[in-house]
Amino acid sequence: FLLAFFLLLLLLPANITAQTAAEYHKRATQLAQAKSWDEAIANYRNALPLDPKDAVTHYDLGLALKYKGENREALKEFEAAVELRPKWAEAHYGLGVVWHDLQDLDAASKELRTAAVLDPTHAATHRMLGRILSEQNNFTDAEHELKLALRLKPSADTHVEVGVVEGQLGNLNEAAAHFREAVRLNPKLAAAHLMLGVVLRRQGDHNGALDHFRTATQL
Repeated sequence: FLLAFFLLLLLLPANITAQTAAEYHKRATQLAQAKSWDEAIANYRNALPLDPKDAVTHYDLGLALKYKGENREALKEFEAAVELRPKWAEAHYGLGVVWHDLQDLDAASKELRTAAVLDPTHAATHRMLGRILSEQNNFTDAEHELKLALRLKPSADTHVEVGVVEGQLGNLNEAAAHFREAVRLNPKLAAAHLMLGVVLRRQGDHNGALDHFRTATQL
């Protein structure tokens, strides 16, 4: 009986600690959803000393720091998450996005390509890769990545990005088709109207271009 009692005493603090870390994390997530970044960050940081090997808490803290604009601190947390869970695609994606924000496109591409291998169905990874390739003027590969993102998760914003790349490649009809689809999906997306106006003007349809420029201005 005494042995069982002492074993219970040894186990009890660990159980309490784990529960406390979970409570901090839960509260932090609620605060993050409310965009109360400072309080969310404080609660995630309270959780980590209690469970420093929790990759999810490192990742969530990284997200909160990124949304607050503290990219260097976010980088550390995403790196910690990747170190703890090397095959977690979402953590590599987060790391890639922060590297992009820090304007290190090579490091960003490396992490995003790792994420794409680990989870080929993650649309945001392909979209971010396409964006980086476009920034590097590699429009052919950018087109491939963005179209893959579009197939995985159609959205008006992604249609706009594909349309911009098609325009850079000189495919004006295809660019116009993507901008029109973006307008159909989200009639209040000013960027779609603006870019459609640009393409229509290049195609000689000045009246159509003017209509979309006016709509973009109103929006």
